[in-house]
Amino acid sequence: MALFLGMTVALVSEGVRGGGYQFGGISCAKTQSLLPNYAAGQLDAETAGRIQVHLDKCPKCGPFYKRMMKVAEEIARLDTAPHAACQCEDSVRYDLKPSL
Repeated sequence: MALFLGMTVALVSEGVRGGGYQFGGISCAKTQSLLPNYAAGQLDAETAGRIQVHLDKCPKCGPFYKRMMKVAEEIARLDTAPHAACQCEDSVRYDLKPSL
């Protein structure tokens, strides 16, 4: 999941970078770079606390983080249903069979 979150930050962060906000003693750029580790619970308590303050107060990073986590949750939900793709493929094959 951390790899995905890193890709999400890289792909979507262009919309967040516009403002140079500083909340919790940490900038938007630094917050964004640490979001994958924050989401994975890999940061020390002090850094995680600073990021939490930043996310709570920043009008750009807070909503961005919520969207990022929603996307990650949707992907995780899809990963828990591995047979859904197989069932869909079987259905498509059945629909594409020529009538005899």
